[in-house]
Amino acid sequence: MAKLKLMVLAAFVLLMAVPASVVLAQDVTGVGTATISDDAFFSDAVTYEMTGVTIPEEGTAYESWLISDDGATALSTGVMDVDDEGNVNHTFTSPSGENLVRSYSQVWISIEPVPDTDTAPSGTYAFQTQIGSTDLSSARALVADWPADSGIGAATRLVDQLEAAHAEASSAASQSTTATVSEINDSIERVVNAIEGPNGSNYADHDADGTIESVGDGVGAIPHANEVITAASTAQSAHGATAQENAQSSIDLMNLAVSKAAADVIGGTESEARLNLGRVAGLVDNALNGLDTNLDGTISGSGEAGARQAYREAQLIGTYILVGGAVVTTTPDPVVTPALPSTGDSTIPLLAQAGLAIALILMLSGGLLVTTERRSKKSV
Repeated sequence: MAKLKLMVLAAFVLLMAVPASVVLAQDVTGVGTATISDDAFFSDAVTYEMTGVTIPEEGTAYESWLISDDGATALSTGVMDVDDEGNVNHTFTSPSGENLVRSYSQVWISIEPVPDTDTAPSGTYAFQTQIGSTDLSSARALVADWPADSGIGAATRLVDQLEAAHAEASSAASQSTTATVSEINDSIERVVNAIEGPNGSNYADHDADGTIESVGDGVGAIPHANEVITAASTAQSAHGATAQENAQSSIDLMNLAVSKAAADVIGGTESEARLNLGRVAGLVDNALNGLDTNLDGTISGSGEAGARQAYREAQLIGTYILVGGAVVTTTPDPVVTPALPSTGDSTIPLLAQAGLAIALILMLSGGLLVTTERRSKKSV
């Protein structure tokens, strides 16, 4: 009995002597992704799609978090439901419209108690992942900041500029039977110039009114598409190559629209101009939204993809890959728990742990001596 008591006491002392930040582990299964998309604003939503996820124990739940680059900010993206087959399909939209690509680079999924009154992570994580630095830089340039700290990405600018050109072309096409030739040429001038930008070979005063007119940001959709190709070329993700291909496809469709406008609207007869306004508008629409030319149910690649497909692939460069494994528990939580004020000597905890360890050694030594002495008495 004395030995049992001594062992229990020793185990307690060892437990007290172990640092609070020790890592404990167990296994959790599951694979999936977390992807950023648009909801109310640019890149303001994240969707978690997972399969084979270990169903959380009773009284617990998984909560997903987006973590900033420096680990100082943790944004809860909600408690995730796991169905009976281990599937997760969970979407969170930022209530403030925050661009989630710009602000975060890590995903952590914690195991939380239910109910949970603490708004911070528990410190126990079932899944942890982050985007590689190269892909992160590429994704941010494409959908968050191009140039740096501008607040808008290259692919976002491309979509915005083509939307402006598309709105102008659609408006002109809707008035093809009532507008004068001068009005038609005025509208097409703005469309062509919005697509090519000031450095384009067809950027001109097409209606000869003494003013070169355009719509949008004054840079041009084709220059923005070339910026997309440049920014996407640095990505290691396969989505980078697809973004480049889709941006080039959009350029090709824009060039078709400009050629049709120059040859058959601006350079054509009145009847040709009226007839081809709709065709120009259709090509601009294709350059923006893409077209499923082979009717396979998808829009991608050369001859099909438009600016929106390039933009979506740009977002997917920043895909988070989630793979189950060891559950990691760290206390205190390294992400959001604020540091306590520094008071006293920081060596005191270490001395206390050392003291506990010495106490354990002394108790074990004393126990051994007592046992030896008893055996000696018995032998006498």
